[in-house]
Amino acid sequence: MKFAVVLNKDSRFIKMALQALSELKDEFEFVRFDESEIYPEFIKLSSEPVDFLLVFGGDGTMLYSSQLALKFDLPVLGINVGSLGFLSEIVLDDLKSAILSLMSGEFTLQQRMLLEVKVMRDSECIGTKHVLNDAVIHRAHNAKLIEVEVFDNEDFVYKARADGILISTPTGSTGYNLSTGGPILNPTMDSVVVNAINPHLLTVRPMVFDAGDVFEFRVKDVGKESTLQLDGENFLYLQDGDRIVFTKSPKKVKLVKLGKVTFFQTMQKKFHMGERLHF
Repeated sequence: MKFAVVLNKDSRFIKMALQALSELKDEFEFVRFDESEIYPEFIKLSSEPVDFLLVFGGDGTMLYSSQLALKFDLPVLGINVGSLGFLSEIVLDDLKSAILSLMSGEFTLQQRMLLEVKVMRDSECIGTKHVLNDAVIHRAHNAKLIEVEVFDNEDFVYKARADGILISTPTGSTGYNLSTGGPILNPTMDSVVVNAINPHLLTVRPMVFDAGDVFEFRVKDVGKESTLQLDGENFLYLQDGDRIVFTKSPKKVKLVKLGKVTFFQTMQKKFHMGERLHF
C-alpha cells in the first residue's frame, strides 16, 4: 500500500512532519507528486497509483490538496501540524496508528460536496474550477463598495453594495463564513450559504439555499482590482458585467474518518462551542 504525501510549505511545520515520516520510512512507502526540494530522498517522486493522500498541515494545505485528490481520485487523511486544523483528522503523534487503521480497513469515508464555478464574460466562459470550501467575490484594495446582483434559479434574490459576497459550502461554513456571521452547516448537508460581506444595507442577511440550485452573481462597478477568490486563492480579476455561476459539482472529495468523533464533538473541542466565556 502506497501513501502520497503533501507537506505544508511553512518551514516551522516541515521539520515536524519530516521527522514523523522518517521514523516510519522503513515500515511504509511514501511518495510525492510534486518536484519540490522540501521532500527527503526516501519520499520518491511518483506518477504511479497510490492508495491514500496524507496531508500534513492545516486547513489551507487541505484545500490545496483537494485538487490533487480530485485529479487522482484519492481519499484524503489530514494530519494537523498547524494551529486550528478543523479539516484535519489526527495529530502527528497518531500517524502510525492511523496508517495501520488505513491498511486494516478500519476507517470510513465522508463525502464532501463541491461547487463548480464558472466565470462568464460576455458569452464566453473564461475560467472554471471545483471548490471545496468557499468562493469570495471581493473588492480587494478598491476604496469603494462593489455592486452584486444575486440570482437563484434565475429568480432575482437581492442587489447588494458590499465589500463582497461569500459563497460557502457546508465544509466552508466553519471558515470565513463563520467569521462574517454566517450559519454553521453540518458538513454532510447539500446546502450553500450566500453571505454579503459588510453590506451597506442591514436588510441583507446570510441565506441558506439548496445546493441543487443554480446560483448566479452579476457584478457591477467592480473597479480594476476586484477578484474572485476560490478556496483562499485569487482565481482571476473581475470586470463589470461578469457573471459568476455556481452549480453543485458531480464530484466529491473523500475525507478519511477514523474513530467515532462526531462533527459536533469536533466543534466543541476546536471552537469551545457552548462553553461559558471567562473574561
